Amino acid sequence: MMNFRTILQPGALVLAGILVSQAASAGTEAPAIGETPSRPSVAQKALKRTACGGAIEKATWALWDESGRAWVSGQLLQKRLRDQGDTYALYDLESTLHNLLSMAIRCGRPERLNEFASDWSLVYGQLGPVQLAGSAAGGSKVYRQSMASSASPDSSDPRGWICRGGASCNSGNRLRDTEVMLVSVQGLALLSQLANSLTGSPAKSEKNEKFVNETAQLLASHLLRATDKESLALWGEAIQKTPSDIVDGSSKYFFKDQELWLIGLYAELAGILVKRPDLRSSFFLDEKAVRHHQQAIKVLLTFFNSRISLKEINSPGTGETMAAELDRGFWRLYSDNHYAGYTGPGKPAVCAAKDRAVAADLKVPIKSVEPVSTLGWDLSHSRRLVPVLDALERNRDALTKIFELNNKNLPDPNLTRFFSAQLVAHVWNGDTKRPYFSNYWNGSNGWYRVAYSNGMDRCLEGYPPFGLSSAFPTGGYASWGRYYPILTDIGLSLLDSTIDDAPKPESTSDIADRYGSLMPQASPNVRMANRLMFWPSLVGVR
Repeated sequence: MMNFRTILQPGALVLAGILVSQAASAGTEAPAIGETPSRPSVAQKALKRTACGGAIEKATWALWDESGRAWVSGQLLQKRLRDQGDTYALYDLESTLHNLLSMAIRCGRPERLNEFASDWSLVYGQLGPVQLAGSAAGGSKVYRQSMASSASPDSSDPRGWICRGGASCNSGNRLRDTEVMLVSVQGLALLSQLANSLTGSPAKSEKNEKFVNETAQLLASHLLRATDKESLALWGEAIQKTPSDIVDGSSKYFFKDQELWLIGLYAELAGILVKRPDLRSSFFLDEKAVRHHQQAIKVLLTFFNSRISLKEINSPGTGETMAAELDRGFWRLYSDNHYAGYTGPGKPAVCAAKDRAVAADLKVPIKSVEPVSTLGWDLSHSRRLVPVLDALERNRDALTKIFELNNKNLPDPNLTRFFSAQLVAHVWNGDTKRPYFSNYWNGSNGWYRVAYSNGMDRCLEGYPPFGLSSAFPTGGYASWGRYYPILTDIGLSLLDSTIDDAPKPESTSDIADRYGSLMPQASPNVRMANRLMFWPSLVGVR
C-alpha cells in the first residue's frame, strides 16, 4: 500500500485533497460573529466533513475499495482462517470492520451490506463439528474437535470454528484443535449485526437470505452452548459477589468481554426474529430451548446491571450527569493490572536475553506496587461497549418481544451517555490538540500488562501511562459524539494529525508515539487496517 494520496484512483484523488483541505480550514479558521452561509463556521465545516456522503466517508470507501477489501478477503479470511485454520482471524475481522459496518448502516449503503455478506459468508464454510472440552486459561470456554463427520447447528454435536494454526493457538495455552468461544462470539457479533441489517434492507436477494438464515441458526446454537447450566450457575453466583470477595488474581467472578458479547448477540438475534416471522416460528418450535434462552438473557442482563457503577459528576465537558464504570473494584488483583498503580519514571520490566530467548526482566517488584482498589475494565477492552450498547439500543423492543423481558431487566436507556460521560470526564486528558487517554476506565493511568505472554513466544514489556490511547480512535469511541460532540472533535483532531500532508499545528512526537499505527511510519497494512477502524467512527453520528 502506498501513500494515502497515491493509493486512490485518479477519480478519487480529488476527494483525498478535499479531506486534507477541509482538515486544514476546519482546524485553523476561528468562527466569526454573525457568519453567513458563504462563510461557514468551523462547526459547520466539521459537520460537513463528517456527514454521510462527506469527505471522510468517501475517503473511507476509497481506501476500502483500493486495498482494504482485498486484504480482508485475502489475508484474514482465506490465508489465515481457511488455509491456516487460525480462527483468531474472526477476532480481528470484528475488531477491524465493526465500525465500518456501522457506518454503512448509519449512512444507508445497502450495496455495501450486500458486498460484506458476499465476502464474509466464507466463514460459514470453515465450521466443523465440536464437543465440549472445558475452559482454557483466562476463563474462556473452549470446545475440541469432534470425531463426528458432520453436524447441524441445532444438533447435540454442533458446529464451531476449530483453531488449528496461527500464533494464538498453540500447545502452551492449550488452544490448538479447540474452538475458543470468545473468538466465536466476537466474530458472530459482527456477522449478526450485518444479518440483522440485511433483514430490513430493501435490496433483498437469495444470497442475503441464506446469509441471514445461517447466521440466525448459528446464533441460536452458539448461545445454547455458551450459556450452559455451568455458566448460568457461575453467573448467578457472581451476581452476589462484591469487590471485597475477590481475594486473589482469579478472573472467575469477573464480568468479562465474553458475557458482554453474548448480550449483544441476544439483542441482534431478537432483531432478526422480529423482522423474519418464518425464522421466529422455527425458533419457537423448540419450547425447551426458548425457555433456556429467556432465562439466559435475563441472567446475563442481571449480571451486567449488577456490575455497572453510576456516580454523579459535573465536569466542563459533560455538565451535570451520571458517569458509568464496569466491574469497578473487581479487577484490582488481576495479573494484567499488577502495575496499574505504578507511574514511576522507569520501565517496570525490560525485555532481555535469557537462556537463548528473550524474556521480561522485572525491574520493579510486583509486591512494591499497591493495587488500585477501584480498578475495573481497561480502555482497550471497554471498546466492546460501543457495538454492544448500540445493539441494545437498536433492539430494545425486539428483546422484550422475543425473550419476554421488561424495562427492569434491561439497562438504563441512557447508559451509553453515562459511559460517554466517564470517558470525557475521567479517561480523556482534556486536551483536544494532544488528546491522550488513561489506560483504565476509572481514570487510573499506570502500566498495563507488564511482562504479558498468554502462552505466546514473545516478550512484552507492557503499556506505559497513556499507552492504550490508540484504543480511542480504533475502538469507535468517537461515534459517541452523538452524546458529547467533543468526542467527535477529538477524533477530527487526531485525523488531522495523521493524514498525509495535512497541517499539523503543534504536532509532536507524542502523537506519533501514542498513535503510531495511524502514522506514516506504520507498515502499510497496519496503517490501512487502523484507518478502517478509525475513520468510520467519525461519520454520520451527529
